Order: sequence, then structure tokens, then C-alpha cells
Amino acid sequence: MCSLMALLSMFYLQAVRMHSRHLETESNQRWRRNEAKKLIDTDVTIATTESEPKFLSLLKTNTGVGYVNKASNRIGVLAAPGSVGEALFESLNEAMRGVDALKGKFELVLQHSAPPYGYGKNHGFDKFIRLVITPMEFSVWDAGTSLLGTNFENELNSMHVASVTRQFIRWHCRLSHVSAHTPLLTVLSTNLKNDLESEVQKIFRFVLGDDDFIRYRSILSFDISSNKAMERLSNLFVELDYKKFHSKISQQSINNAIIDELKTTNNLSGWPCLSLWNVYGASENNSFPNLLAGSLVPNCKANSSKCFVKRDICEDSGKAHCD
Repeated sequence: MCSLMALLSMFYLQAVRMHSRHLETESNQRWRRNEAKKLIDTDVTIATTESEPKFLSLLKTNTGVGYVNKASNRIGVLAAPGSVGEALFESLNEAMRGVDALKGKFELVLQHSAPPYGYGKNHGFDKFIRLVITPMEFSVWDAGTSLLGTNFENELNSMHVASVTRQFIRWHCRLSHVSAHTPLLTVLSTNLKNDLESEVQKIFRFVLGDDDFIRYRSILSFDISSNKAMERLSNLFVELDYKKFHSKISQQSINNAIIDELKTTNNLSGWPCLSLWNVYGASENNSFPNLLAGSLVPNCKANSSKCFVKRDICEDSGKAHCD
């Protein structure tokens, strides 16, 4: 009997220790979440260069009349290479997973390459969702990590930072022309971070139209607790905030590049926009500007694309100078 009591006592003590470790783990998790929230609330997480507010104010949205091919209903999610665009794309697909009424109704396509020039009939899409990752430093970090790996900052120089900033501005310059003839919704990552559920609903209202959005809203999954992809996207913003706090990326290089590009693109209205290849480092194989240019230029070989403007054909061929 004594040995049995001793054995039960031993099991009890082990259970207490395991429970204590579990509580300690939960406590540590709560602490990390609180620290992450503090980091999000600090000014450093929303800091932008002096020139970025003007750049953001020039990004166009056109949700009204445009060329729409009713037969296909292809929706392009335009985003630079990186985790944020992928996570948003997964979140949108997860939101409508299991909604049988929407199967085959439209197709979401994640695309990095800019649509070719034209009047909406040569890019193969009915609407576009344009993701803008802000501040620009986040765009640089997210794309760099995607294309070069997590240690890309160690080999990054200020001239490459300026080059990829120029490439992002020129990519958005191209999309400004697209918005003149194709419905395009501009989505800022800062708005996604501040109110993810509302922003995802706004995207679906744009995709579905008011009537269908109201019809299906109650069965779409907009809640982070039930949409795991949205939860991952929300956590990704915390990671980006942490990276910004410890970033080595030159703010001055970004600021100067934005100011210069807004001048040379006439505030994103110049046509045709400057070549994505005509920046420092783009001709160096496997450099950051080289890989980014290859991702962002029009893809004239895609089945849905038709390139007839010389600039598109030149950029797709990877020539160093298309201007």
C-alpha cells in the first residue's frame, strides 16, 4: 500500500511539473505577443521616407467602368515577389474555400509581371488588385528575402537599394496606365495590417460587385480565427515590423530614388514608363536588381498576354537598355 501511495505521489508530482512547464510556456507566448504588439505600436513601424506620402497619393484606383470580358472573370492579384503578396493571395482563396456557389465563378491569379501596354484586351484579365507594400523599405526587404534569401541584407549596398526602389516606382507607373482602361483596386499593406478583416471584405466587394458580395458575405471566411491564411498574414506584419526595427536598408537611398523617379515619370503619368532594366546592377546576373527586373517586366510569352508595343517586347527579352 505504501509503495502504491509513493508511486501515485510520484505521478502527481510529475503532472504538477508538466503543468507548470505548460503554464510557463503559455506565459512566455503571451509575453512575446505583448512585446510584438508594443513593437507594432511604436513610431518606427509606421515611419516612411519624406517622399513616400506623395508617391502613395499618386497611386490610382479605378473600380468603375472599363473593358471587362464577362466570359472569363479572371482577377489578377498584382504583387511584387515576396511573402506578403503570397499570404494575401492565400487569404483570399481561403476566404472562399468551401463556398460552392463561387466555384468557377471567377479565377484569382497571383502575378508579379506588369501587364503589357494596350487598351485592356491584351493582358487577359477583367480586374486587377494591386498590392502596395508600405513603407518602401518593407517592399525592398520582402522582395529581397524572396529572391535572394534571408541573408540578402548582408550583401546589399545603397546603390542596389536605390535601383530596386526605382524599379518598384516604374512598375507602379505601368499600373497607373493599366488603371485607365481596366478596373483596378489599390490595397495598401498598412491598411491590411490595421484592419485585415475589413480590407479583405473590401477586396471581395470589388471582385464580386455589390449584389454578389451581399449575397455571399455571410458564408465567406473573413475572421482571422477561422481563416488561417489571414492569421499567417497578420503574423507576417509583426515579423516585418521587427525586421524594420533592425534593418540595414538605407532610408536615404530610398528617399532620393523616389524623388528622382517621380520627376522622371512625371508623377507616374509619363508614357511609356522607364525601363525596369535601365538601373544600376540590373545587368549583373543574379543581382537583386537583375532578379527583380526579370520578375516585374511584362511576360509576353504567357498565354493570356499579347505584346505589340516595342517597350514590352524589349523588356521581356531582358535587354539592358530599352529606353
